[in-house]
Amino acid sequence: MADNPTPEPASAADATGVARAEELMAHIARPAIGRMLLISVVIHIALLLLTSVRFISLCFEHHTLHPSVVLKQIEQDKREKELEAKREAARQRILAAKKQKEAGTKAPGTATKAGTAPSTGDQTSTKPKVIQDIEAKSNERPAKSDVSLDGMDELE
Repeated sequence: MADNPTPEPASAADATGVARAEELMAHIARPAIGRMLLISVVIHIALLLLTSVRFISLCFEHHTLHPSVVLKQIEQDKREKELEAKREAARQRILAAKKQKEAGTKAPGTATKAGTAPSTGDQTSTKPKVIQDIEAKSNERPAKSDVSLDGMDELE
């Protein structure tokens, strides 16, 4: 009677057919799960840091957690400086053109040659071509149309 005539089951179930949890989970050791979890966390942190290097450097550079606001302000200041430089260059060109014009032409009311009467203004100036075109076409009117709009109510 010491011999057991029934062989032991090959599966994790005992003689009654109930599965034992210890034997089912035996291949998953706790230290292995902890190690895998630690490796996974380290990999995730490394990926986050590597993909956010630019953002993190901007945060440290500008001493803020929202560097995009600071970057927008810097970009706006840069655009304003460029615009101001363009305005100043245009103003300098206009002043240079005025000085050149004043140096090249005499002021109205001064005599150009001895014995001639003073001029009464710049008579050689002409109107711009656009204004001449507008004035030429301002008297044009369309011809009277033969189409009557009385029949439009019938179309509805």
